[in-house]
Amino acid sequence: MGRACIGKCDEFELEGDGLIIDEQRWVSAMSSELTSSESKSSEYKSSESHFVQGFTIAAIATAIVPEQGSVGIVRLSGAEALAIAQVIFKAPGQQKWESHRILYGYITNPKTNERIDEALLMIMLAPRSYTKEDVVEFHCHGGMISVQRVLQLCIESGAKLAQPGEFTLRAFLNGRLDLTQAESISDLVGAKSPQAAATALAGIQGKLAQPIREVR
Repeated sequence: MGRACIGKCDEFELEGDGLIIDEQRWVSAMSSELTSSESKSSEYKSSESHFVQGFTIAAIATAIVPEQGSVGIVRLSGAEALAIAQVIFKAPGQQKWESHRILYGYITNPKTNERIDEALLMIMLAPRSYTKEDVVEFHCHGGMISVQRVLQLCIESGAKLAQPGEFTLRAFLNGRLDLTQAESISDLVGAKSPQAAATALAGIQGKLAQPIREVR
């Protein structure tokens, strides 16, 4: 998505540290852009409510590199996320399936009882999650095979494969993030310098949108 601003950002000159030179023009343009974007998102949300609240989605949340990386994460978000986890994850002992807990166990194929991987399960129930939906994460072994097998098992258990950026889209449409924060997440992931990362993090924390709220 480029820099940590939207639409009309290209009209303004940027200094080396990424700050807008003409702050008043930037605030005015951003306010206009956000108003337009929020209006469009409201229409989209009402016409596509099944997309926001319906299917539980799943995707690999970490980079996949052959023979590299010790941990891979498969993330699910939606009403059936916890139910799917309870089907395929076996937690030994008396571990509690509660929000914001980490469970230890095995990811198992419910049809064959084959153990797919030894893993940790992180539970984050709505609204205290990234998407404001029920979210679970399987922290598996890295590489290519384990995470792909776990993702396939999630899909076979009822989840839909997430589209690129869909978790952040749900966070935006469910009111977890505003548009500047959503764009800043992409900027932070793609940052190539400490300064760019710091600017993006400020956007995630809401510092880019604050001047707009004050104007509005």
